[in-house]
Amino acid sequence: MLKIAEYNKITGKKTELSELEKFGFNVDMYNLWYECHSKENNKDNIIVNIENRKLSFYQNYNGKSYDLLYDLIEQGYVEKVEE
Repeated sequence: MLKIAEYNKITGKKTELSELEKFGFNVDMYNLWYECHSKENNKDNIIVNIENRKLSFYQNYNGKSYDLLYDLIEQGYVEKVEE
């Protein structure tokens, strides 16, 4: 399972979920999760649960979510955890 790390793996600084906004994420109106939709396809998205920081990953075949996930991993925001 993937989740947003408490501390950025590259910088070592505490990760605030609001930092995800620079990747195109927006908080939902109930403040339960951050969600990022592909501009090309509304069914193509990544959701981050605010309470436990876990990632839910939904992708259509032609989507760009893999690129976004790769960018998050490369920048040190994502970590793998046991369920």
